[in-house]
Amino acid sequence: MTDTTPLPRYRQIADELAAQITSGRYTTGALLPGEMELCEHYGVSRHTARDALRLLQDRGLIRRRRGSGTVVMDPAEAAGPFAQEWGNVRDIQQYARDARLVIRSIDPAADALIETLALSSDVAWITIRGLRVRAGGTEPLALTHICVDAQLLPSRADIDAWSGALADLIDSRGGPTARTVEQTITAVLLDREEARLLGARTGDPALCTVRRYRDADGRLFQASHSVHPAGRFAYHMVVER
Repeated sequence: MTDTTPLPRYRQIADELAAQITSGRYTTGALLPGEMELCEHYGVSRHTARDALRLLQDRGLIRRRRGSGTVVMDPAEAAGPFAQEWGNVRDIQQYARDARLVIRSIDPAADALIETLALSSDVAWITIRGLRVRAGGTEPLALTHICVDAQLLPSRADIDAWSGALADLIDSRGGPTARTVEQTITAVLLDREEARLLGARTGDPALCTVRRYRDADGRLFQASHSVHPAGRFAYHMVVER
């Protein structure tokens, strides 16, 4: 069973506007409705409208300048970093839906990765190694290693055909549901191999995310290690009192 928690209202508005931009309803160079117009159209507060526009700006779909309004950018040349919401399991899973995985290899997990992800040595772990690429783009967003319990691993063909998160695919095939996701974020420097695959330079700064997926009983069945070069990825979070 997948997470059905409703998206925050500002995220719903941002997604709707993003779809209208990519579909051509709002063309490159056109003005997007301002905060007050969005408030009236959607029946929301100015705070909500502002957060929706901020998210679109993070995605590189609009440019906001005082005195010139909100200008639509070319979605095919979005210059902003890939922006991910961070608030619940659904938000985390959305990353895998919006950034496709280009698989490079599927092999038994190396001891070093098992140690890095603090995985149980009693489980046979398989590593899917690949690059995350923004939907519709070609520049890699991240180098990713996904470790999965070998008993739950779908076929390569099924993974390639799946447009969502691997945990959702496992869930859809009768496997465990990701009830909790532990996430650790650290600043790192790219090593030579990471830099080569990501089209960056050795020693460039990057964001490293480690995620550990647990089922309702707390059993760890999937984990991932991803490295995002600086400027290509951003977290977006709104905290309300």
